Amino acid sequence: MVRGALLIRSLVALVLGTLTLVLGGCNSAPPGVQDDGPRWDRDIVPIIEASCLPCHRSGSSIGISLDTRERFIAHGASVLWALDNGVMPPGSVDRSGDCGEYRGHKPVTAEQVEVIAQFLDRAERPGAQDVTAVSRAAKPEGRSAEMALPRYAPDVHADDHRCFIMDAPEDSGPILTGLGVRTQSGSALHHLMMFSLPFPASVDHAHGLDAQDDKPGFPCEGHPQIFGSELLSVWTPGQGTVTFPSGTGVAMENRVVLVQTHFHVEDPTVEADRPDRRPEMVLKHGTARSEVVTLTLHTADHVPTLMRPVPIAATTFTLPPGREHADVSLSGPAPFPESVVVHGVFPHMHTTGSTIRLDTGADDETQCLTQSTRWRFGQQDTAFFKTPKVLDPSTPLTLSCTWDTRHRRHETHWGEDSLDEMCTVFLFVSTVGGGDVR
Repeated sequence: MVRGALLIRSLVALVLGTLTLVLGGCNSAPPGVQDDGPRWDRDIVPIIEASCLPCHRSGSSIGISLDTRERFIAHGASVLWALDNGVMPPGSVDRSGDCGEYRGHKPVTAEQVEVIAQFLDRAERPGAQDVTAVSRAAKPEGRSAEMALPRYAPDVHADDHRCFIMDAPEDSGPILTGLGVRTQSGSALHHLMMFSLPFPASVDHAHGLDAQDDKPGFPCEGHPQIFGSELLSVWTPGQGTVTFPSGTGVAMENRVVLVQTHFHVEDPTVEADRPDRRPEMVLKHGTARSEVVTLTLHTADHVPTLMRPVPIAATTFTLPPGREHADVSLSGPAPFPESVVVHGVFPHMHTTGSTIRLDTGADDETQCLTQSTRWRFGQQDTAFFKTPKVLDPSTPLTLSCTWDTRHRRHETHWGEDSLDEMCTVFLFVSTVGGGDVR
């Protein structure tokens, strides 16, 4: 995307940016200085607002904010490197417009990268100062509160699936409008799912399982299989805060929820995945520390439209080893008794995944609902459509996935563990009238 010289220029910009922070900050341009290149407020801020601020804003869990001129220049080298290598903006969902128009961040074009490089190249020359513009990104609706899981040391050299029974914060509302997850240790959090426990019997069942284990929580793999429990939201590596569209949410139905975690602490003696596809949060020395996981629940008392995440999945496949393109395709009718509105999508595969696509329709009249053409386990994301789509119960669906198994010596099966594979797209759906989906 970017010429090799851009990285050299970005390193120079980083050094100059550090000097200007020490020597004087942001002064307005002296009178009479010619505007000979991109300006922060006019040219750079729109790119940042469209492509960076959904994650990189002050106070976000990402840790690197790009919402002021000084911060953007200070991280200029990293910004250009990430754009050059295609790792930013993050996310596996194709947002190019070829398969759906989504809210949130947009891809950065090659022309925009050149504008950023030119800005960093001249930003700190004498007399080339711009005004400082601070941009704010929209936050989830309602109020927010944190909820820390009990400290837990996951099993070493294993996939450790653990469920925790949690009371929602006292001031939280009954409707979930967004979910953020933050970890503070080196263990690998493969995924986190939050379920409702809507009935007293559901809560009693969960507490009974918890009482049978002397560690915090209790073992649980796949769906918790607790009476009445329903999926509320999913978090996977690469996601910041999952923010539902304005006016939508998922009903928690009870102040008691079940949080399922899947930790994977890598075993160096076990056959490894492709190095560039491994989970990023891996403990490499074979000893587990207590995992610190904090959830930020964004909630409201009422929203006009209640959604529910529903998985569309292929679950019976076996992949041969040594294939650059091992593929699976599954077709069938939409699993809904009535028409639904599809608000968003969340594709999910594991570390050998290459592509995933969900089409609607049949024969020559198929339409792409969502796709990922460069799957990366560490950059998963939930994407919500600018205009929700209506899906009729009779509509055929075709789910297609490909994997790269060249670095596998044995068959790969569908499964929950990290070295297994998946082919799933969660659809965030509501009824046509806006009611909850059952």
